[in-house]
Amino acid sequence: TAKRIILYAIIGLLVAGLLGPILSATCYLMNITKGACANEFSYTQFISTTVNIVSLLLSIISVLAFGAIVYGAYLYVTSQGDEQRVATAKRVILYAGLGLFIAVISAIIVNVFISIIG
Repeated sequence: TAKRIILYAIIGLLVAGLLGPILSATCYLMNITKGACANEFSYTQFISTTVNIVSLLLSIISVLAFGAIVYGAYLYVTSQGDEQRVATAKRVILYAGLGLFIAVISAIIVNVFISIIG
């Protein structure tokens, strides 16, 4: 279901974001300086990676939301007075706009958080 997919996506982002710091901590605790431990994952790299991931997701969500709005407009124009199709079109446009709004607000929150701590 959609909830499960979103949960797996969030878990994947957390694992990807925390992999570097976990590797650095492991290398430090085991006192290893060769191989993968030679390149430490810094805090600034973590912030930069997070910003890049959020920007990529916002771009993808924006394109999908715009496509959904265009699809909803197409449904509305081609409804020919059918009440059910008009309602469907309005719902598609509403949810696409809401999704776009949530994506933009989340990007703003992440950028404000990063500017505060960074």
